[in-house]
Amino acid sequence: MPLIKPIVANTKCQKQLTPPSPTESIDRSQVYQDVLSSLVASNCWDAHTLDLTEQITQWLIERYPNHTPTLSEHLWQWSKQLKAYDHDEEDKHIRYEQQQLNGAEYRRAIRLTIYYCHARLSENDLDKVKYYRKCLEITTRLPTQQHLQKLATLALEEHQHQAVAMTNHSGYTTPKSRTSSISSGGESSTSLKSCANCGTEKRGMPVCARCKSQAYCTLSCLKADRTRHALTCSR
Repeated sequence: MPLIKPIVANTKCQKQLTPPSPTESIDRSQVYQDVLSSLVASNCWDAHTLDLTEQITQWLIERYPNHTPTLSEHLWQWSKQLKAYDHDEEDKHIRYEQQQLNGAEYRRAIRLTIYYCHARLSENDLDKVKYYRKCLEITTRLPTQQHLQKLATLALEEHQHQAVAMTNHSGYTTPKSRTSSISSGGESSTSLKSCANCGTEKRGMPVCARCKSQAYCTLSCLKADRTRHALTCSR
């Protein structure tokens, strides 16, 4: 039987799961594997689930490069299912600043956490860049995940500095990344964007005509987020 089971919405946790104590002399990899299996089966997306996910990813990062491929792969597959579930939700146009912390927001936070872990564990520089960018494409109000986004931003800046240094040293020039391009019509041409209001992700999403960076999936989402975005919007 595969670890990852189909997701079915469930708003209440049936039991509280606990990770192993740092002082316990046990196979922590197997324990975390069991915890992850229980999290997936519980279909519970709340602060406790997010906390356990953070602990698992932190443990994997601390063990790098001697991480556990099976555990990291199951985490990655779980993030894909959470993303697919969010894409299937019917009510995606709730005004963001009026939302309470709910299952959808915790699912996004869990995905962001896994993306950051995946970037840290990736040995390929292009994969690192890809998943650090995925971290930044997810809208979150949770402090820990906002901190991960800051770390992802710093990592991307460092990668850019290294790329420029290598380019200057070699004497070659590199084309601009397509993922950062914005079409003249105010729409992202190729990159996967996250709606600032509801969190929906898709390609070719319209962006704010003024700052050319904040994306919205619909006109109603743009209007709903106008007051909040006006505080930070800049040309």
